[in-house]
Formats: sequence, structure tokens, C-alpha cells
Amino acid sequence: VGDTGLDIDSCLFWDAAFPGPPFAPKINASNRKIVSYKADLDASDGIGGHGTHVVGSIIGSPAASADGEDAVPLAVTENNGMAPGAKVAFFDIQAGTGAGLDLPDDLEEDYFRWAYDAGARIHSNSWGDDSNEYTTTASEVDSFVYANPDMLVLIAAGNSGAADDPRGTIGSPATCK
Repeated sequence: VGDTGLDIDSCLFWDAAFPGPPFAPKINASNRKIVSYKADLDASDGIGGHGTHVVGSIIGSPAASADGEDAVPLAVTENNGMAPGAKVAFFDIQAGTGAGLDLPDDLEEDYFRWAYDAGARIHSNSWGDDSNEYTTTASEVDSFVYANPDMLVLIAAGNSGAADDPRGTIGSPATCK
């Protein structure tokens, strides 16, 4: 997953056996949830951040809390992510809480390749721009997937379309093939 950051102290990702995630280039497949965290910009998302929400929705699974409490109430476990047994290699693409994302210049080698090498075969991207053109970014997604057919790259369709003219709804890189 590439997003705004990840609250590593959230009970959805916490691992008492390995406090704190392995920061890239380190990979720890034994970690309960975060096998690697690539923090080129920073290593935070804060409470309620977009990246934390996205990853929690995908792989969240409560465990003992970061402050050592024994268990999380059952009501929280009823809200597991869609794949609570899965793990994540996370790429932080936002510095602090500022606006905008800072993607690597070469998505194929500096973004998707890192996740692939960390063991990911599904890559979620809940971001994009408001251009419904086939851009260089969309082309880089296609090129990586073509060269790595065992990797599924998912990209948010976009939020920019108008109800009366849906032609601009799909934003790049979701315009990839």
C-alpha cells in the first residue's frame, strides 16, 4: 500500500513481539502486520489519517495495544479489515499532514519494485489526480504489471467527476489498462 502514512501504534497493526515496524530496506515477514515500512518522507500518519484508514480497512486486525493492555474489546474485532490475516509492506508518500503526495519519479523501480521485493503481490493505491488522460504515471503502472503479471495493482478510480458529466470521473493513474 502507498498512502499518507500509517499509525504504527494502532491496535490494528501493533505487534508486541516486534515493537515498531521494520523500516525499509529491512523486511520482517515474522511481524504480525507490517513486514516493511518505507518512510522516505516521514513515518507518521497521526490518529485518523488516510493511510491508517485504508490499511485498517484492508488488513486491520486488533491485537494487544501499544501501551501493554491485554486485549482489545470484542466490538473492535468485529470491525476487522477485509483480509485480517494479511500483512502489508507500506510506502509513506506524504510528509507530515500537509497537502499533496510525493511520489517517486520512477514508479516502476522505486515504488512498485520495492513492494514486490518485500513480498507484496497486491498493491493498493487510494490516490490519483484529476486528469482522465493516459499519463506517464498510468503507463508506468501498465509497464510494471506487464513485466510482473503476478502483481495486482489496484488504483482508486477518482473523485473529480461531475454528476452531470461523468467523463472526468476516472483519474490517472486509474486510466491504466
